[in-house]
Amino acid sequence: MTVTDQARALLAGAALLFLPQFLGCSGGEPAGRPARVPAGGVVLENGQPVAGATVVFIPIAHKQGAAATTDDSGRFSLMTFNPEDGAVPGSYQVTIRKVELLPGKAVKSSEGGSGEGGEDDEAPPPPIEKHLIPEKYSQVATSGLQVDVVDGQANEFSFEL
Repeated sequence: MTVTDQARALLAGAALLFLPQFLGCSGGEPAGRPARVPAGGVVLENGQPVAGATVVFIPIAHKQGAAATTDDSGRFSLMTFNPEDGAVPGSYQVTIRKVELLPGKAVKSSEGGSGEGGEDDEAPPPPIEKHLIPEKYSQVATSGLQVDVVDGQANEFSFEL
């Protein structure tokens, strides 16, 4: 077998290997995924929309959660597997968080000069999170937010923080 024949065989094998994935992307729902219903809503703080917040629906009795990010008007559309595909019907605890990452304080390396930069090596500083909405909403244990997503209903939720 020549190099050209080997290359053709390799390309043909690769095409056969990846063809099902490409065909699967062209339409249809993969088997075994639970049904979802449209769900979304709005996040407000003191009556004003909260843009750029992450909203997470954590399932209580089933296994598939959903999440979204709020737009400039504070609105969100939940995603389970694909953008805006909604949420699986069921009960959820909800967390909402919006943080700004600030530069952390530099920390001296404990190894002192073992790296390429010599004795003044510094470990990269971990970022510091500044919560832009009350931090209690970012944790399941403290958010106090719970909703039911129901098939056949509007499933539009308003969260006033």
